[in-house]
Amino acid sequence: MADGNADPDVEFPASDTLSAGLAIAHFIVLGVVIYVLASNPDIGPAQKVALFIATALFAGQIGHPNAHALIHRPNRNLRRLGKALYMSILMGHHASAHPLVHHVHCGTSRDPVSAPKGRGFWRFFARAWIGSYRAGYAAEA
Repeated sequence: MADGNADPDVEFPASDTLSAGLAIAHFIVLGVVIYVLASNPDIGPAQKVALFIATALFAGQIGHPNAHALIHRPNRNLRRLGKALYMSILMGHHASAHPLVHHVHCGTSRDPVSAPKGRGFWRFFARAWIGSYRAGYAAEA
């Protein structure tokens, strides 16, 4: 039993292992789902849609934040794993755009994912989606 609260400045000691495990689980789930959707004739259209949506929720709610955490790790292999996670959810550009554009220009007009005050969601969404691809490519080039 712990004698007190953990030091708030110290990261969870098993965080790298947990993140790597979640990333491996992501790829296992993705592979199994693709196999089942592509090769199982016993699954009907409703079940396929439900499986697709459940997988998308898993990738968006677990895979995406985990990829974000991994691309910020100092360990090169963990950063590569984060990039692979982003690529698997079709957001590979984010591994460049986030640290090279967002971290440098956050809250300014040069950051496509910082919403200007008063901008509606759909107008912002189009700017952020296209702008992050362009900004990430420009930063890498």
